[in-house]
Amino acid sequence: FQIPLAAFGWKFGESYEPCVLRRNPDDLVKESDLAIMCLKVRFLNDGSANLERIREFMENYYPLAKNDLRPAKNRGHEPRWWEVLRNIYKHREAKNNILFLKYAEYRNQTFFLTTRGKDYLEKIGFG
Repeated sequence: FQIPLAAFGWKFGESYEPCVLRRNPDDLVKESDLAIMCLKVRFLNDGSANLERIREFMENYYPLAKNDLRPAKNRGHEPRWWEVLRNIYKHREAKNNILFLKYAEYRNQTFFLTTRGKDYLEKIGFG
């Protein structure tokens, strides 16, 4: 598992402003981006966070693009990025998924950070 290039809001050669993540309004947040955010939210919350807590964190600290906020394809009353968040559990058998890699466990709509997940966060500088 690696941090995807799309998870970074800055690229070499672009102007940089500390603590500001600029996104293209046509972007849709990637599942891999949300997986890192899920791990971080769990780390900040003593190892667990339910979907509502993750949604709250994202809405307050991550600049959601116009495309993220469009109605979901299958649940029109929810924004698209919520669907992407749920896909982390739905795609749990994918080899790069945080659940498959045992970085987290999922029970009762709550993600739990594992020791392996905490170690991974510390390794990539989010600890």
